[in-house]
Amino acid sequence: MSPAISILDVAREILPELPKLLGEDAAAVRQELTNLLARAHSGKAVDHEIRVVLGKNPATDRWKRDRLRENDADGGDEKSYQPLPGLRSTPRAVKYACPVSGCNTPPWFPIDAGDEIPSCEIHGVPFEAVSDD
Repeated sequence: MSPAISILDVAREILPELPKLLGEDAAAVRQELTNLLARAHSGKAVDHEIRVVLGKNPATDRWKRDRLRENDADGGDEKSYQPLPGLRSTPRAVKYACPVSGCNTPPWFPIDAGDEIPSCEIHGVPFEAVSDD
């Protein structure tokens, strides 16, 4: 897997290609990119500005996109989800309900471990833990 390429790398790589891509306009774009790269070297965040400069012209925009796409195809900046190894188990929520048979008060599920267990509004007795088995 190749290392990820940054927009700063793309800006450096495109400099010698500018005359071929832009003709007469190459000098102005070269100057803009050189200034931005100097600012980046001094610690300034210029990624967005470089993307804007390269995006102004269809030829440089296409070159930038192709270069970044090549890097993605190599898996250089690949991001994916990998579950943790081992057995997985989803914790079951504790369900509380009125202990009176046939009560239609809805069950209650605590959000935090320290939540106070409520009482049934109809019968006035504290809810009890029940299982779904």
